[in-house]
Amino acid sequence: MTNDSAGDETASETSTISLVASPDVDPEFFEYSNPWQFFAIAFGVSYLFWIPLIALEYDPFVMPGVILFAAGGLGVPGAAIFLLFWVAEERHRRDYWRRLVDVRRIGLRWYAVIFLLVPTLNGLALLLGVLAGDTVPAFERAAELAADPVSILPYVVFMLMFGPLPEELGWRGYALDGLQARWNALGASLILGVVWAAWHVPLFFMMGTYQAELGVLTLLVVVGVVYGYGSKTLTRRCPAQSDRTE
Repeated sequence: MTNDSAGDETASETSTISLVASPDVDPEFFEYSNPWQFFAIAFGVSYLFWIPLIALEYDPFVMPGVILFAAGGLGVPGAAIFLLFWVAEERHRRDYWRRLVDVRRIGLRWYAVIFLLVPTLNGLALLLGVLAGDTVPAFERAAELAADPVSILPYVVFMLMFGPLPEELGWRGYALDGLQARWNALGASLILGVVWAAWHVPLFFMMGTYQAELGVLTLLVVVGVVYGYGSKTLTRRCPAQSDRTE
């Protein structure tokens, strides 16, 4: 193969990628952020612990079920961190951790969206369920916490370490960049929303979980799409985005 033909092939490949990828995503994410590897590891680890938890009918908030529940929840952040150290270069890891703590990336008005969007969607889903004839969930876990306020602190610590927050190390922190390097913002968000919903399916079969009480699986897809597309909007508006190529 001549240099000219090799150059034409490279240009063609670059052009093809640019047609489907989000234009303001660092193309290097295409090389080091592999969403399919991430999904395989995350699902494999999480389901390895959650399926026995469901089969044995353990309470996920009581020993020994809590160990299986927490270990499964670490599948998503664990997969992201593992791949970062296995595939990514040092500068990519620095960029990743900086994006986790740089509060300047988020404008003040977006904090209202962050804190109000999920409660609003949950309330709407609950209202639609009631209007459709469903009974109001008992929210047993919330009732237990209200009866014993002191137990709220360890519960909060547990949720921060094993709940939704560490999940974002993987979903939005790692997987979304790789998806947006291959597809546009909407396509990447749709894929991530569906995969995110599928990952949460076992929670609907665990006694005492929020998902088991609420029972609205489609809500997960909606929130996944909104979060994914919203995070894309944030990075477009963020001055720190230009630092990725440093």
